[in-house]
Amino acid sequence: EDEHEQEIVNVDFDFFDTKEIDFEAIQNLLRQLFNVDGPLFDLTSLADIIIKQNIGSSVKCDGEDSDPFAFLSVVSLKRPEPVTGSLLKYIHSKIDDSFRTTLNSKLESTGLILSERLLNMPTEVMPHMYRMLLEELKTATSKGELPDLDTFVLVSRTFTATSSEIDDPKPKKKKKAAESEMFYFHPEDEVMLRHAKHYASYEFTRPPEEADSRRTFQDYGIFPKGILILLDKAGLEVSIREMLELFP
Repeated sequence: EDEHEQEIVNVDFDFFDTKEIDFEAIQNLLRQLFNVDGPLFDLTSLADIIIKQNIGSSVKCDGEDSDPFAFLSVVSLKRPEPVTGSLLKYIHSKIDDSFRTTLNSKLESTGLILSERLLNMPTEVMPHMYRMLLEELKTATSKGELPDLDTFVLVSRTFTATSSEIDDPKPKKKKKAAESEMFYFHPEDEVMLRHAKHYASYEFTRPPEEADSRRTFQDYGIFPKGILILLDKAGLEVSIREMLELFP
């Protein structure tokens, strides 16, 4: 056998409802999602809301009782818990007046999309998670478990790269005049950006941590940032259809 022959590993990914056993993993993925700003929020409470309302799904490959590699959920921004209040205040601090006016006019029916996954998870799982999410939202609304959400704010991460060479050619990029290139940790975010009513790219509130991994990022001219994308329900539906074509 050729010692240089690449080994192909087939992995089956299964979709599950979020369960209590997922609590710690979802909390860790939320920390990853909010980056250095994670300590600004009660992520314990947020993970608890995600699990108890059970809207959305997780992805696992070692059975239902294993840790999820990805999750997707929606939380109403009008929930009375303190964590949703602090999230809304944070969002308001990162967006411009036009974005803020639209958001405030739709606040009663706005859901915050929370989505994160481990680094090497294939993007192909995401269109199906979003498709199932819309179905679950419809069911939850008909049962009176959630308000009828017709506006969505996605919170996610990007990074800017000031160096001329980047080792990984996969990340999608968006060029703007007189700005560094913007790359997406989640390729599906770029799809949703095309159908967005508003978006805001922003610097994190807290200073970068001095961890070795973060210093390595900056040594290569890579600087993580946050992004907020506002879509109406039609825009989200079109985005999901486009995702299904791009990442089948």
